[in-house]
Amino acid sequence: MGKTTQEDVRGATQVWYYDFVKIKSFGKNIQEATVFEFGKTGVLSAKSKTNAVGKTGNPLIDAANGK
Repeated sequence: MGKTTQEDVRGATQVWYYDFVKIKSFGKNIQEATVFEFGKTGVLSAKSKTNAVGKTGNPLIDAANGK
């Protein structure tokens, strides 16, 4: 603290996070997260996708997933 400037933050890596949940009437529910990481030049430097089902913080979705 006390040393980071606004320009340092603007020039940092940018991460976009997309969360997707589909509650099915029958069968398993779907919960996925996709993450895109962009470097300082704005070019995509990494991406990842997960389909782990865990606690979402939404009681209805968590109950539907058995959490």
